[in-house]
Amino acid sequence: MNSQLSVPKNTMGYVFTGIGNLQNHYGSKPMSINWELNDPIPPFLYQASAKLSAG
Repeated sequence: MNSQLSVPKNTMGYVFTGIGNLQNHYGSKPMSINWELNDPIPPFLYQASAKLSAG
């Protein structure tokens, strides 16, 4: 039997964006979490995160 994992090529690895405070969370599968960050998101991540927040 030949089994291989299929890894999506358009995913981003974990990036620590600094300390933040949990604002709220809701839903499941997927779960949405809103954070208030102490510092702005770095410019190289801003465009990618804006696409995620648009849903």
